Amino acid sequence: MKKALSFIGLCIAALVPVFADYARSGIPDSTEIRAQLVQSWFTAPVQDVRLKAPEILKDGIGNEFQVRAEDADGETAIIVAPKTLINFKYQNGESSYTEQTSRYSKTSPGSWILYRNSKTGKPLRVRLYFNNDSDVYVEFRDNTPKLYADMIVCNSYVARSIPVGFSLKKLYTTSFDSVVRMTERSLPWWQVTVVPRQYHSVLQMANLIRGYLRKMYYQEDACYNENEELYCITLNEPFRANTKDAEKNAAIDAAVATAERNGKLVLSGPGFLKWIVDGIVKNTMGRNTKVDDLVVPTVNYNSLGKNGVISQNWNLSFTLDWCRNLAVEALNARSSKRQYTYTMGAKDNTGVDVRLSPFVADIENGRILQSTGYSIDTGYSLRELKGLLYILAVTEPRHFYLAAIKQHSVEKPENASFTNCAVIFPYFDDTGSFDCIIYEMGKELSLAEFLKSHSDSFIHLERVEATDYFSPMIK
Repeated sequence: MKKALSFIGLCIAALVPVFADYARSGIPDSTEIRAQLVQSWFTAPVQDVRLKAPEILKDGIGNEFQVRAEDADGETAIIVAPKTLINFKYQNGESSYTEQTSRYSKTSPGSWILYRNSKTGKPLRVRLYFNNDSDVYVEFRDNTPKLYADMIVCNSYVARSIPVGFSLKKLYTTSFDSVVRMTERSLPWWQVTVVPRQYHSVLQMANLIRGYLRKMYYQEDACYNENEELYCITLNEPFRANTKDAEKNAAIDAAVATAERNGKLVLSGPGFLKWIVDGIVKNTMGRNTKVDDLVVPTVNYNSLGKNGVISQNWNLSFTLDWCRNLAVEALNARSSKRQYTYTMGAKDNTGVDVRLSPFVADIENGRILQSTGYSIDTGYSLRELKGLLYILAVTEPRHFYLAAIKQHSVEKPENASFTNCAVIFPYFDDTGSFDCIIYEMGKELSLAEFLKSHSDSFIHLERVEATDYFSPMIK
């Protein structure tokens, strides 16, 4: 019978609920268990440790941790992993049942790992996992006589080779809370300390937008103006197809007219972002944004440089201008004291640009590379975007981001311009796991899909504060 059942869901019911001791952050703490392992696992001859079978150890009230050894790349990892429970839900017709199983994941919150040289047994480093995302951790490397700390977020270092004033062996019996206290002045814990349940307005907006996607019809260059009339962005006049092919124009115009008769919202990528921001602005200001205001240039190209010459015939910063001006409109809708405008130049007086450079280095295919950081009027490389969004979700929990996408020209790959855009809603769920809801050209994408589709692009982010009073235009 079990073979006939369909597996319909996997739910990690909890990563924390079966432990006696916790850090202040709520993660399980193995300090009591590790005190029993120093001689038998941490300092015992490594040849003996490698032959040991996994052991289950219980704390004072019977809760479980597993200690085991794993070999890889000339190292022996001694893993102290807390017990976590997983619920598997099965469905058979109208009936269903749940089977619960346990695991001891080396990357779950509270996992503690000592790496030793597989030949000499020398202790090399200790890694601590403290969040629900396995690509966020802190590591302490021994380089006698000093110990150095690294903090990694999504394959980027927010701290690297920071000297700390204690020995690696001290970590064998030190609690996570004590580690945080000992390094609070040297490591940026504030950038990675997740506080769930702060994302109501972000998720409410993202979910409401999702519900409208089926009512949208994508059309290049289309948006709704301040009077909610369908307009061309490039012409700033009532919409009509504007290609060089008359037959194609007629087909586009007919399809758009049909979509409108069927109650569809006709939107391009930029028009979609305008529709979102208008759903914020109109509630407060009593009006929608104007196309003329959104195409105001925000980038000043050197007229003698390559981009300056190209920009005389081609708008290289179209979606960057659009996103910046939209973000300023949203800012003004919330400001009772001052009306902002975006001023071209190195300094952003509005604060809508995301200009953080939180990383000091990146990890790519096992190599450590210099951080690309933020580049003015260009933004961020894709390899740092996930880590950046993670930190933004921690430090700016009530915001979403308009993303201007700088892409290379198909006809001339040496040239790049801002021709596309998206909206990104980063958040942590109630278990503290990171995710993003992304909409681009009227479609929802996962973060992995978005990164894959723009692997050779740069992303410039504009911050907008989310609101519970989001009320977009509907047909």
